[in-house]
Amino acid sequence: MKQNKILSIIISAFAAFLILILLAANLTVLKPKTHVAFYDVGSNDISSVKNYLENLTDSKGKKTLYKFYQLNSDQPLAQQIKGKYNILICSKNLNVQEYISSKSAKKRAKSGPDVSILSDMTISVKQSAITTKNAVNFIPLLLDNNEIDIDRSIFKQSKIPAINSWNDVENFASYCKKITSTPIIFAGASDDTILGILGSLTEALSGQESYLKLVDSIKNLCSNKDVTQTAFENLIQECSVVDGPLFYSLNKLKNWYKNGLLAQNFHAITLKDLQFYMENTTCPVTLMTLSQHRSIPYKAITKYSSIYYPSEISSVQRYFSASQYGIIQLKNNKRSSRTINNLISNKGQETLSSSTGLAPVLANCSAADKQADDVRYWIAGTNQPNMGLAEDSFTDNTYKHYFAEAIRTAIRH
Repeated sequence: MKQNKILSIIISAFAAFLILILLAANLTVLKPKTHVAFYDVGSNDISSVKNYLENLTDSKGKKTLYKFYQLNSDQPLAQQIKGKYNILICSKNLNVQEYISSKSAKKRAKSGPDVSILSDMTISVKQSAITTKNAVNFIPLLLDNNEIDIDRSIFKQSKIPAINSWNDVENFASYCKKITSTPIIFAGASDDTILGILGSLTEALSGQESYLKLVDSIKNLCSNKDVTQTAFENLIQECSVVDGPLFYSLNKLKNWYKNGLLAQNFHAITLKDLQFYMENTTCPVTLMTLSQHRSIPYKAITKYSSIYYPSEISSVQRYFSASQYGIIQLKNNKRSSRTINNLISNKGQETLSSSTGLAPVLANCSAADKQADDVRYWIAGTNQPNMGLAEDSFTDNTYKHYFAEAIRTAIRH
């Protein structure tokens, strides 16, 4: 009996000791966490957001506690959203767009911060937000963009005055045939990359109406069950007739390949291969995104200048392909609001632009460098950007791959 009493005292003392430890640590273990989920966000960009949020402090100098989750971008978003998440950081792909539109207008009108959170963004970026009445259901966070990178040294040797049109691009590439087998190169093994280039060319050469017609044609086909690659090949043929949305853009790529301007193994080039080519060979014209630009070693990329896709269409009618990350508020509470406000603040935008290399959405904060600032300027001078042909058209990666494979085949034949 006496031993039991002693044991009870020891247990009680130990329990009290544990409680004191928790109190000494400001009850950190028991403090509520802000739950942040990521969907279709690059691993380096996830790290940048995590690092920024984890170093935030409140007015008393105490850090906010976060818990992070990475959702499966190969699965529909609606199947993965759980009630515990405060906010979702995601790309504005079709899965995300459909998830938002699946909610009733009444629910959307009560979900998200007030539209005033967009007040410091450029008009075109504001237009890319998804809103219901005064609530913002998708808040733009960071901007990517499809670009053309030109080797300045070789361009200077060519004596071509400037590159203001596709004829200029092709004249420069033709000049470069005598010094390289890859005058024009891109990571064509990537489905997103080749479709992004095709979509950007379609908008630049045929206009936004043709781009949207192409998107609608793809979405209509994908709405059927068990769509085969042959069905996508047939769709490409239908869209490649005179006045079809792919008439100019696909023919442009086919002619580059036929005339030796485009790397003959473009369909097999990965981003890692592209990095090797740009470091070790001559690549006068490279088609890539800003995010891919950031992956090229500095010594190689520093000799390039970036330009946007040229067009005879006036800037007021342009819609660049510029995918973006954004925020969806899943819970209306102080922790969610505090996190969103921090991410959209000047400090948040400057920090994230610097660490990711992407363009900020605010009009007047500092950007990572000239490339990021240029992207912000280009988008500001045009209309609400397209997300990219892959992002705007597909929810199923298998169908996306079928279409990309059919495009690769069409270019080479």
